Amino acid sequence: MAGRRKTENKIFDYSTFTGDAQKRLIGYDLSKLSEIFDKRHNVVHKNELPLKELSELAKIKDFFEKIVIKLSILTMDRYAILLDVQDILVRSGYPTDKIPAEGQRKKEVDN
Repeated sequence: MAGRRKTENKIFDYSTFTGDAQKRLIGYDLSKLSEIFDKRHNVVHKNELPLKELSELAKIKDFFEKIVIKLSILTMDRYAILLDVQDILVRSGYPTDKIPAEGQRKKEVDN
């Protein structure tokens, strides 16, 4: 359980992003992710429409993008592999010196 909490904290740590992005994502954590998926379930299975404004959808989109970026960063750091989102990471301000060069990638995943 402690290991899961540690990983969760890393995923929802937005300090890698700009101050503006950090402010927009205050309160966006695992419980918010669960809430979003519950709302999605109700849209699909109960024909509800919980979003009232387009700005709500934009904020959720931003949240999902940042989670994907964070998971990519954690994967690159852990396994020293390049992912398709490398360009997104660079544009998001991830340090290019942390992106492994072609010859530095591990051939097998270490557990």
